[in-house]
Amino acid sequence: MHRLVPILALSALCIPALAQTSTVVVPNGYANTVGNSNNAFPWNRATASMRYQQIYDTSNFTLQGINYPILIQGLRFRPYPGAVTSWTGGSWPNIRVDMATCPTDYSAASTTFANNLGANAQTVLQGQVTVAAGSTLGAGVLVPWHVNVPFSTPFLYDPTLGGDLTMDVYLDGTGWTGGGRACDVVSTAGLAREIGRAHV
Repeated sequence: MHRLVPILALSALCIPALAQTSTVVVPNGYANTVGNSNNAFPWNRATASMRYQQIYDTSNFTLQGINYPILIQGLRFRPYPGAVTSWTGGSWPNIRVDMATCPTDYSAASTTFANNLGANAQTVLQGQVTVAAGSTLGAGVLVPWHVNVPFSTPFLYDPTLGGDLTMDVYLDGTGWTGGGRACDVVSTAGLAREIGRAHV
């Protein structure tokens, strides 16, 4: 079991309001704080194929006052700041992203990927994912989000029902062009878990 947790932003429509779109950053508490590590998974793999899952505890949402269903419309990831450097960006033509409510608690996630996908598992994207070009300004300085994954099909998630949130990425390295950057992550035992990595 790995404890590297990507810092990501979810673009979500709050169902009770039906018109209020907002950004939710998870893990909770990292909207304006740099993580303490970096990871090439999932968006700095170049031509290497992989399957990757991340499970976020419901408290990442409820601690931010989200006690109602939300319609997740996309994901954004930010690059690890590190030393001053730049990257050219690039893209893959065919990535699959699934979302689901996890049938177990994130702390008891299975190394069998299918066991972490509830009955509501849904493919939210089948298509291109782009890594934007960018540069860092030095260690500890937040960098703008460099990977934007707009969903072709939004995912309905309700953290009050007790099920954690699973993100499942199938990355086919075929067709990659350009240069990427490792993601900003939190190395932690709390609130989320990277449950495994495997080649597809």
